[in-house]
Amino acid sequence: MNKTSVKVRFFNILMSVGIAIVLLMMQSCDDIIEPNISNKEVYLTAPADSLKTQFSTQTFCWDPVKGALSYRLQIVRPSFNRIEQFIMDTTVTDTKFTVNLVPGKYEWGVSAQNGSSATAYFIRTLQIDSSSDLRSQKVKLNYPVNGYITNSKNTLFTWDLLYNATSYYFELRPSNFDGTNAFYTKTTSFDTVNVANIPKGAFVWAVKASNQNTSTDFSTQTIIIDRTAPAKPTLLTPADRSSVSAWPLTLSWKRSETGSKFYDSIYVAMDTLFTNKVVSQVVDTTFLSLTLPLDTTYFWKVKTIDPAGNISEFDVRKFTKTK
Repeated sequence: MNKTSVKVRFFNILMSVGIAIVLLMMQSCDDIIEPNISNKEVYLTAPADSLKTQFSTQTFCWDPVKGALSYRLQIVRPSFNRIEQFIMDTTVTDTKFTVNLVPGKYEWGVSAQNGSSATAYFIRTLQIDSSSDLRSQKVKLNYPVNGYITNSKNTLFTWDLLYNATSYYFELRPSNFDGTNAFYTKTTSFDTVNVANIPKGAFVWAVKASNQNTSTDFSTQTIIIDRTAPAKPTLLTPADRSSVSAWPLTLSWKRSETGSKFYDSIYVAMDTLFTNKVVSQVVDTTFLSLTLPLDTTYFWKVKTIDPAGNISEFDVRKFTKTK
C-alpha cells in the first residue's frame, strides 16, 4: 500500500470517528435539553367553569402536561381584568391544590412550567355563595404535614380559618383517631394550637369547625414523635492508627439504618477535641473521598442523623498522612 492510500485511509478513519463523536454529542444534548411546552394546553378538570356553589373548601385540579416540572396556580378576586384581591400565587409539583375561600366571585388560572419554558395561563371562573351550613365544608390542615416526624416536645399545629365558623375543636390522640384516649384537646377561635410535652409515639391530630347550628367533620393528619437515637455507625476504612500515603483517601463506614431520609455527619480534624476541623460535611452516602493538605495525624468521626433529627453516638479513629 502506497503512502497516498495510507493517508486516505487514515483520513477516512478520522472522519468516521469525528462523525460518531458529533452524533454522540447531539444525542447527549437531546438528553439534557428540556422540551418547549409554551404551545401546550393545561386542561382544567375541577371545579367546573362558572360554577356557583356554597362549598367554600375547593380543590383545584388539572391534567398533567408532558414535559412540565411544576405548575403555577393563581387565584384572584373577582377577575384577572379587575383584580381587587390576589388570593394566591403558588408553584406546586402536584396537579391539585386545596384552599378555603370566602364567599365571592373568583377567577383561577394554571400555567405549566419547566426550567426553560411555560404555557399560557388557562383560566376559569368560580363563585362561592354564602352559607352558614358547615356540614359540607372541610377544615384544611396546614402544619405539621401528614406523616411529619420530629423529636420536639412542643409542636405548633395550624389550619385555615373557615368562613362562617366561630370556633374550632382540636384533638391530639395517640395511634389512631378512635374517639378515645385524647392526649390533648382545646376549643379556640384561632387557627393555631401549641401543644407542649408530647410523649414519644404516633399521633393523629384533628380539627373540626363549628358555628351556632352546624359543624364540619374532623380533618385529620398523622404525626410521629421519635426521640430514639439511631445506632452508632461502624468505621471501616482506613484502619485505626494506620499510615496512609495513597491519595485521594476514601473514608468509609457502615450504619444499620437504611433509607433515603437518613444522613451522616462526618468530621475530620487535627485534634481529638475537633476544634481544628478540616472537614465538616453532611452526606447521604457511607463514604467520602478527600485529599488532605498536611502530612500529619488526623482524627475522624461519623454521626448518623435520623428523619426526626435524632443523632447517634460516635467512635473516633485516627490515621497519619505520610508522603
